[in-house]
Amino acid sequence: MAVSPRMQARMAAGCSGQVLLICSRVDYFLLTIVFLGCLAFYSGGGWNQNARFAQVRALMEERRFGIDDFLVYQKAPDERSMRRLPIRDAALSPRGASGPRIGLAWRNQAGVLTPIAARPPPSLVALEAVAASGDVTFVGGHFYPNKPPGATFLALPAYGALFTLEKKAGWNPDDWRVLTLNAWLTTAFSIGLVSACGAVVLYRVAQRFASPETAFAVALTAAFGTMAFPHGTMLFDHNLTAALLLGAFAFLIRARNDACRPARDAFLAGLCLGGAVLSNYLAGLGFLLLALYAGRRLWLGLAVGMAGPLAILAVYHTVCFGSPFALVSTFQNPLLLEQFPAEAKQFFGMFAMPNPGMVLILLVSPFRGIFFFSPVLLLAAWGLLRWGRERRHRREALLCVAMVAAFLLVNAAYCGWHGGYGVAPRYLAPVVPFLALGLVGIWPSWPRLCAAAACLSVAMQLALTATDPLSPVGLGTIARVRGRADWRYNALTESALPLLVSGRPRPLLDALLEDTLEELLQTVPPSLRELEGVRSQAQWLREEMRRAAERGESFPFPLAAFPGPVSANPMGIFEGDYFQISKPGSPEARWNSFNLGEFLFPGSCWSLLAVGMVVGAVTVGFLGSRVKRLCLPRRKV
Repeated sequence: MAVSPRMQARMAAGCSGQVLLICSRVDYFLLTIVFLGCLAFYSGGGWNQNARFAQVRALMEERRFGIDDFLVYQKAPDERSMRRLPIRDAALSPRGASGPRIGLAWRNQAGVLTPIAARPPPSLVALEAVAASGDVTFVGGHFYPNKPPGATFLALPAYGALFTLEKKAGWNPDDWRVLTLNAWLTTAFSIGLVSACGAVVLYRVAQRFASPETAFAVALTAAFGTMAFPHGTMLFDHNLTAALLLGAFAFLIRARNDACRPARDAFLAGLCLGGAVLSNYLAGLGFLLLALYAGRRLWLGLAVGMAGPLAILAVYHTVCFGSPFALVSTFQNPLLLEQFPAEAKQFFGMFAMPNPGMVLILLVSPFRGIFFFSPVLLLAAWGLLRWGRERRHRREALLCVAMVAAFLLVNAAYCGWHGGYGVAPRYLAPVVPFLALGLVGIWPSWPRLCAAAACLSVAMQLALTATDPLSPVGLGTIARVRGRADWRYNALTESALPLLVSGRPRPLLDALLEDTLEELLQTVPPSLRELEGVRSQAQWLREEMRRAAERGESFPFPLAAFPGPVSANPMGIFEGDYFQISKPGSPEARWNSFNLGEFLFPGSCWSLLAVGMVVGAVTVGFLGSRVKRLCLPRRKV
């Protein structure tokens, strides 16, 4: 249908660029290419995504929020299926209903077990030793994820469709292959799809302030050159929160600047903000700043829009925790907080005053530096400052700066500032689009510099995503060297790149080897360490440990058994620790994470070439040879 005269009049009045029914070819391209990029990689299991997937299964298969029946798995005798061990009041029966019950317990840093239930059985086992996740909370005799439910609700339709089809086909949902397949596709058609939609929204917002070509470059760079890329391959809430906050910003821009229906746009912005809070409590910071940006005349629409999602959150809290104001973190695993000193938990048991040192680590360190792993965002920060000098767009630039600063300070104040296993400051992920918008202020003036920084950022994020975006480097016990400061760890040069080149994280393994040897030598009296026999024994032990690491044996270094050169995360969606169920070298350890190219070239860097060829073919099909022509809007509604 052609555009009607009435629609043309509305377009001329200033509503054209944001009419949601009118899409350009670049919208479809961005949606397709980003979704394919997220679909092409599955990053494996971990506490965060395992807890959410357990709740997705519980809602679909049992119609309840509690994850008691989907938290503990055991290998079945056929070696293909998993046997789920139901939990009743924080106790399980490994040998069936008639067997002895074992109580689950929290374990502190000293290894002391504290029963979870009020009346536990005599035998106790640490929760994280048997469960698929420790990111849980226990209330009223049931376990729940210690996350808000937004990402779970988003993933439910995809898993529901898969479960229905597989049930008709007679597939066992507890087969480890089916579990991995379902976790991958559920993630791709929820978080991956939202990531793709977020790229389109960013393109639309950037077009408000720059040419279509610049907006396209900014959106593509943000999608593949920042932590949005690896987070699009995991069942995390960060990309969902980012897309919703950005969507609220887009609607508020339209409400403030266009003549048509500001109340409707304010309502839609409120709906997005409510959804963001439903997914991540920290999105409340974004609400406060966006409400200030909106102005008083739009507050009623924002409030009405937020009412629905917040009502859902209140019902969830009431049903699960007994009160609409009881947060999921109130009853969570104390191990997550006990590892931090008391001075780091002065406010609400989790926050202290922002630490300037942490701010630097989160910005520029090779451990968690957002600018280190995405150099193009450093230019974006510069662009925000330049953008703010323009009187016309100063308000938008100030909002972006305030969003980034607020989340950065809260992250630096949080006791778990590093975000656990990973390669990025994930608590800053919701504001990555706002930071990336700064590129519109710098790209037109420095296109070659921005393009080079974008290519470098994409290459770094691709290396991290292709190997292990949930890298344990610098955390836990298997990838940490005694005495080394946090900011000195580098998942890119110590793990990702060595994995791609040699199939082993050799620099980190060498450091662990020398640290282990030094620890052993400290048990020898100083007067004996220089004896020839002791030195020769130490050299023999060094060579033996190095050969074991080269063979990929998990002893003495579990990190050596990670199945490189690509998709190195061996943890499954059904286990909460490395090799808890998937033994080193087993098929499930090899396929607990993967990329699509590995169906042709399993465990090979050639798999990345196969993925690149598919993405390249789609790019050529959409782009052809004229990018400018791509950016022209269609003449159809």
